[in-house]
Amino acid sequence: MIFSSIDFLLFFIGLIAALWLVPKGLHSWVLLIFSYGFYAVWDVRFLLLLGFVSLVGYGCGLAIEQNNHQRKTTWLWLGIVSMLLVLAYFKYANFFIENAATLLGISSEHLNIVLPVGLSFFTFQVISYLVDVWRGDIRACTSKKEFFLYVAFFPQLVAGPIVRATDFLPQLQKHLGVNWDYIYLGAQIFTLGFIQKVFIADRLAMFCDPVFASSSLFDAMTLWLGLLAYAVQIFCDFSGYSHMAIGIALVLGFKLPENFRMPYLSTSVAEFWHRWHISLSSWLRDYLYIPLGGSRVAPSMIYVNLMITMLLGGLWHGASWNFVLWGGMHGLALCAHRIWKQMGFELPVLFGWGLTFLFVLLTWVPFRCADFGQSMVYFSGLLSTQGVRDGIHWIMPQVVGLLLLVVLIHLMMAVKSHRIGDWHVSLPILEKEKILHIVVWFWLVMALLVWSPTHSSPFIYFQF
Repeated sequence: MIFSSIDFLLFFIGLIAALWLVPKGLHSWVLLIFSYGFYAVWDVRFLLLLGFVSLVGYGCGLAIEQNNHQRKTTWLWLGIVSMLLVLAYFKYANFFIENAATLLGISSEHLNIVLPVGLSFFTFQVISYLVDVWRGDIRACTSKKEFFLYVAFFPQLVAGPIVRATDFLPQLQKHLGVNWDYIYLGAQIFTLGFIQKVFIADRLAMFCDPVFASSSLFDAMTLWLGLLAYAVQIFCDFSGYSHMAIGIALVLGFKLPENFRMPYLSTSVAEFWHRWHISLSSWLRDYLYIPLGGSRVAPSMIYVNLMITMLLGGLWHGASWNFVLWGGMHGLALCAHRIWKQMGFELPVLFGWGLTFLFVLLTWVPFRCADFGQSMVYFSGLLSTQGVRDGIHWIMPQVVGLLLLVVLIHLMMAVKSHRIGDWHVSLPILEKEKILHIVVWFWLVMALLVWSPTHSSPFIYFQF
């Protein structure tokens, strides 16, 4: 069930009806039941896994708070290792077995393991919760219902943003009821995400998929255009999902963290990671890079910490050497950026943006390609004069048009602080008083008529 489907619309109408009918004191129970029902649609078997992860996190959190320092640390590591073992089995077992067999020169059996959707997201949430309780940043949750809802809250369950307990659990203590300001704002944000996903990302996928699947057949121009199209596709797909999740949560009365901040405007790789998948990059910073020593260690170790963080960040996306390569490229770029800054050099803004965008564009090659060999074929093809120029005559106007649509969508989104009740919300909102609002909605209607694909594909980040 994806947010852009009729099935989800019916699911959400049923949820709103249930919340309307039951007493407010039962709203959290309704949200929990519907969240488990939402996950069951993907694969009912993994409800037990979701419950197990939640139960371990809940129990270890209480044990951390109730014991002295030495035992606190023991319970912390018990919880973290439990989460990592779950990840290792479902996500990396085949990867480890195949690589070990290759090193030993023996044959290996490919295990028939189904990857539970959203596994990387909700296990990381539990780990951050346990660390926060251990640090004393939050009290351990004493309500099973509230903790299970924190882990399973359906808008962000399968593809983030990665929500921290320090942000979410206190919201459960607030009054759960209808807030028309939140509904209005949430509906706008959801609509923007829906447009990004359905009318931009899904349309571009129709060009990207065949280009990446048969990259050896096309010339450099088509491959560069395919890479540019994929850069727009993955941004609009993932940013679209994040906006839809944030919008749905706001309608229900919850604030989820911002996950994207126009990342392709970054003038350095470091800035890119402050704008792209913010919930993951901040998680890696706070729960991996800083515990490793961050920048408080010897200069040489800072670069080691950066590389470890980005390599593991790459591996988080999937059990493939392609993701390790992607993470390693970003790690090296972050190290180079740090060295460059320490030498006192400053690039002109326009040149810095161009260099950063080109680098990010090239790193999408291993991220998108099926394996390491295909990545090398694609890289070599970017410099080739051979191949068929298939697709350029019809895709170029669409890519240009969709790029303009992305720019217009972001021009109509002003990031500003809104006070709703006693919460501050810093999220995109339409500026009704601006004439640009009318112009952009004209373009959105045109997109509905011209660029809407015949079907909606699953979100890219569901596979992680």
